[in-house]
Amino acid sequence: MNKQIILFFLLLIKVSYAVGQEDSMSYRAVYDFEYTVWADEAKRNDKIFLDLNKDGSFCYSAYTYESDSLMNTPNGEETFRQLVTAALSKGNTTDFPYRRSKFMITKKMDRNRL
Repeated sequence: MNKQIILFFLLLIKVSYAVGQEDSMSYRAVYDFEYTVWADEAKRNDKIFLDLNKDGSFCYSAYTYESDSLMNTPNGEETFRQLVTAALSKGNTTDFPYRRSKFMITKKMDRNRL
């Protein structure tokens, strides 16, 4: 009987902790995005992140985010050149971070309208 009471209280604490954490939870959906460039009709690929949390959502290109972050770090341009050189030496023209999809979509949640 004592073990059951202890287990009940441990479960109750766990549930109340999870409910308290609900507002700080966030999710990320990852999409493989394929599109055609009209100018040369070439198919291109991108990885799109959709981040969701209690305040809203943010949709952006993972490669563009990585490229922008790299360029805004000390020695970022030098690191970028090294990555490009390494990729090209292997015969791969897309295996380095560069700006692909140039859109970023933000949606803020209006809590008063729920």
